[in-house]
Amino acid sequence: LPWDTFDPSRYSWEQREAIAYWWSILSVFDASAPPVFAAALIKTYEQHEEDPVRRCFFSVTRDEQNHEQMCGMAITKLLEAPSYIEYEPKTAIGKRAKKNVQWLYFNGGRYWEGY
Repeated sequence: LPWDTFDPSRYSWEQREAIAYWWSILSVFDASAPPVFAAALIKTYEQHEEDPVRRCFFSVTRDEQNHEQMCGMAITKLLEAPSYIEYEPKTAIGKRAKKNVQWLYFNGGRYWEGY
């Protein structure tokens, strides 16, 4: 995407916080997918799986990495901050969204214990 032509200032802060919230929800899961699928990819080589199986996990790992990058760029551009967690909300909806994102990241972090 042509990020250099994207102008977040066309949106109000409430709109920017709401859009970034959506990308933050997606990023909770998209950020955990690349290492999980990468581990599966490595396992396919260790177990000498067939080429189509290895290519499948490579493809999914690459796709999930693209999702993670998209989420991160959208959040960074909209909020002018590295993440919603590090962002200081400017509106009431932004404050509620940040609180929910913090909960989602905490809850999403529990997946690693199972992984």
